[in-house]
Amino acid sequence: MSDGHGGDPGQSRTPGTTGGPRDFIIFAVAQFTTFSASWMQKTAIGWLVWDLTRSPAWVGAVALSELFAAFVVGPLSGAVTDRANPYRLIQTTQSVLIANTLLLSGLLLMGLVTPIILVAWAIFDACIQGFNQPVRTVVIGSLSPEGRTGQAIAANSVAANLGRILGPALAGIILLNGEVSHVLTLNVILFSAMLVVVLLLRRRIERPALPNEGITLFADVRSGLRYIRDDPQLRILFALVLAFSLFARPFAELFPALAGGDFGGGPGTLSLFLMAQGVGALAGALWLLHPRRGTALLRITCAAALGIGLVLVIFSVSTSLWLAAVTIALAGLFHVVCNIGMQTTVQTISVPAMRGRVVALYLLMFRAAPALGAFLLGVLAQRFGLQHLIGIAAGGFLVALGLIWPRLRRTFAL
Repeated sequence: MSDGHGGDPGQSRTPGTTGGPRDFIIFAVAQFTTFSASWMQKTAIGWLVWDLTRSPAWVGAVALSELFAAFVVGPLSGAVTDRANPYRLIQTTQSVLIANTLLLSGLLLMGLVTPIILVAWAIFDACIQGFNQPVRTVVIGSLSPEGRTGQAIAANSVAANLGRILGPALAGIILLNGEVSHVLTLNVILFSAMLVVVLLLRRRIERPALPNEGITLFADVRSGLRYIRDDPQLRILFALVLAFSLFARPFAELFPALAGGDFGGGPGTLSLFLMAQGVGALAGALWLLHPRRGTALLRITCAAALGIGLVLVIFSVSTSLWLAAVTIALAGLFHVVCNIGMQTTVQTISVPAMRGRVVALYLLMFRAAPALGAFLLGVLAQRFGLQHLIGIAAGGFLVALGLIWPRLRRTFAL
């Protein structure tokens, strides 16, 4: 079958040559600083929009920027990742992200930020992230030792969740004692670390951009979508990803409204929720560093999917702040186990020639569906309690999981 470039779909198109442990560790450290910066910024922007509006709907609208950007750039980003020089793509997108953060910092200092401007800024930022994240994910796989993709993804998740813990904690401390612009300044410094590391690892990451051979970018996108549609294993996995992302994931995007509204707290409460989720997620990622493959990993993934649905139902009726934090930590653990399990399976069963497009669609759904869910819950929260709505959404996910499980079990012979 052609991959849209006239070659063998199994032909490797990953960056450079396989890296050693040193290269992977260096890149993972850069990922950690980038993840920390992203979560700092996410925390600060979420609190800023809540502080400006006191409206869960506006918090959901900022989250919805992920949905808009994902549908605009998500399908294209996979084709671009498969075609482009990874070194150039990371350098360009990372530089634009830094410039965009500096722009928001300047607008804040001039007192020109409004909720509408924040939404527009968030849409542009999410668009650039849409091109930045898939190529970084593919590079992680290319730098990992052969046959250790799952552990590489788990290690990357450890870096992500360390950043999820440190980022909100730093943002909360700065917001308690300073301004949002101070968070953004530190964010720029941490984002710059990725530029330095990519330059250091250039020989491992760089490869010439692939010729298009007369095939348009949109034809590449269509071939990637057909590949997923025609592969029964990928098709049912993406159904699970969609249900998980739409119904179970959105609780994290709504932490600012939950912290400031349902629990009547401030930046400290928001940081507590984000850190609790990060601690649980880190525990899940560390647990999955031990190699688990094939059907064992999928069974664990499905068990974690059941777990997150149940603990979110418990969270929805929690009246104690600390009980809520415990359930959020458990949700974080189950969330990251699901993510690692689904992402590892998606990458390992995809042919290399299609991997960029498959990963990009996975990330699109993993970003866009929670944004849509958060927006809908935020709008409904104008009339109903947001905390209870999260429990109802979790119940919907449990129903979807029950419908998907028989097909998943047959397709993968679980």
